[in-house]
Amino acid sequence: MMHQKKIKAFSLMETLIATMLSGILLSLIYISFSFLFKEYALIRNKGFKSVNNHLFYSYLYNDFNKNEKIIKLNDNKIQFLNNTRKINYVFNPDFVLRENGNQLDTFKIQILDFQINTLNFPNQQLVKGLNIGVKINDDLFTLKMEKEYLESNQLEWKDE
Repeated sequence: MMHQKKIKAFSLMETLIATMLSGILLSLIYISFSFLFKEYALIRNKGFKSVNNHLFYSYLYNDFNKNEKIIKLNDNKIQFLNNTRKINYVFNPDFVLRENGNQLDTFKIQILDFQINTLNFPNQQLVKGLNIGVKINDDLFTLKMEKEYLESNQLEWKDE
């Protein structure tokens, strides 16, 4: 008589249950990771918006205070002038362009209100103040800047 050796193995039912449990576990892991990546993307986008807004305000503040002369070119464009460079800003409802020589910066900022206060001269309009209403992350802010022209040579300075 032959001896039949029993082979140790999992039954079909045990294999199906293990496969089903691992499938459930993998689907939970996938759902968790997709949720985490969506939250990460939201946080990252808020961070980029915050950096973008800060850079816009820093550039505008520095340009406004460090340049000798600011000229209104049209209703949404101003130019900052000093002896060595020209910087142009174009204010559109959904973004602001800043051109400094060959460098062009685009700031994605929603402009709700834009007012330019000027000193009028025969050949140009000097900017003496800006009032900019902006919407940042569903909050409304007003940026106000004033320029004082103390020396008469700033008013008489001609572009070449």
